[in-house]
Amino acid sequence: RTSAVTFTAPALMNFPSLSKLFPYDNQLVKFRVNGSDLLKILRYMVRGTYRRMTDKDGDLLRISADGTTLRAAHNIDCAGGIFWSIDVRRKDFAVKIDSFLNGRKFNLNEIYTIATNSFRAEKIINETGISAEIEQVHKDWFSAFLAYLDSSPTRPTNSVGQLTLKPERWTQNALRREIPI
Repeated sequence: RTSAVTFTAPALMNFPSLSKLFPYDNQLVKFRVNGSDLLKILRYMVRGTYRRMTDKDGDLLRISADGTTLRAAHNIDCAGGIFWSIDVRRKDFAVKIDSFLNGRKFNLNEIYTIATNSFRAEKIINETGISAEIEQVHKDWFSAFLAYLDSSPTRPTNSVGQLTLKPERWTQNALRREIPI
């Protein structure tokens, strides 16, 4: 039994999310990394999305110059298959993987499979400096996804994993201030 992480988690939920993830000629790909490199990838994604908070009134999200959108395009909420947390008070964000959706515990030395689109895979590998070989899963992702839906006795669920931002009282207040509902 293996554990996997996806940086295309919305694709597991519905077609509109999938089509947004693959707007160009990207392909569905996978690559394998050890636990240490997986943490490095998550830290890279976190640094592009969140700021370090030094007090409860600090800013959390990295907002663009016009103040309307996230500066980073990492879609941190799309990291699926894991239950993980970060501590925004820490300079290194103290990224911690608690477990995988299949119940397995995280191990720094275990090898994990990452599924994502070809653009993200190349960007992640190049910008983090990890060593990984990208493997194409299916060139025609759309047909593969439809075939999966046709053959699957159950539909994908929204259970793709969860990120906890700590300390929760600080981060929840910051999100309410920074993201108008």
